[in-house]
Amino acid sequence: MLYDDTDKDYAESIKHICIESRDFVRAVLGLDMPKDIRIQIMTSWPSFYVHSSSKRLKLAFLLFPLLFLLGLFSLFFADNSQWGGYLILLMVALLYVVMFVIRINSVWKNSSGWCAIFDEHCAIGIKPPRIYQLTSTEVGKRVYIDNLSPDEKSRLMISHEMTHAFAIHIKHPAWLREGLAMVVADVFLEKQTIRADTLGFLRQSLTSNISRKPSVDNSVLLYARGYWRTRYLIETNRELFDLLFNPQYKAADFEKLIADSYGEETGSFWTKNTLDQMLLRHYELS
Repeated sequence: MLYDDTDKDYAESIKHICIESRDFVRAVLGLDMPKDIRIQIMTSWPSFYVHSSSKRLKLAFLLFPLLFLLGLFSLFFADNSQWGGYLILLMVALLYVVMFVIRINSVWKNSSGWCAIFDEHCAIGIKPPRIYQLTSTEVGKRVYIDNLSPDEKSRLMISHEMTHAFAIHIKHPAWLREGLAMVVADVFLEKQTIRADTLGFLRQSLTSNISRKPSVDNSVLLYARGYWRTRYLIETNRELFDLLFNPQYKAADFEKLIADSYGEETGSFWTKNTLDQMLLRHYELS
């Protein structure tokens, strides 16, 4: 486990949760443990990538400033006709880096933790309470119940990310990837951690046009769909659960598998939100 001295006490306090959630997730999902899981108490996203990324990515971080300086040199001091191709590549690389920074910074603001896979290992980043309390959590406020104790919040974050770590090699649809992590966290905490009124937001989404562009509403819908769809599948179609971990499947294969299990045609099953309508009837009547 990686952490700053400032977060030593918090790191020590959650070590047992990390071990407990690792064993729990392995038993629930029936998946082999990743070869190497590294957990970092992260205080910024750059520090996460510097300390937890692969050797090749670290090398890229080191080389990029050198390439940028080389590009500036070629722009002002060299024959541009000779260096034109390198300049184009440099500008493309710079644009990619800018887009990456914008996206990861947005994710950072609304995340309590995350999981990433690198060449030789899987890395889990968890924000300490002193950082997470200062973060904009509009999505979290609309998705999770607000009466969780500090210990329960740590157990939720760690079990959620640990689930991602075990299933990270499986190409689940985004909603199923998040849904599995949320449902596993519920079982781990032995309580529902998701707000019941997310069902109402899910129903509202069936008759309103929520933009596909990144937004708070879009993120809330992803988590609401993921949780309630996954929970519904487990509660009403339990034999399907064991089939949701085929590493050979792609996202479209999982969606076809689910539609077939209900005897529906894949395309219309998803475009008409049939699964959402089924689960709304089930939970709103129960």
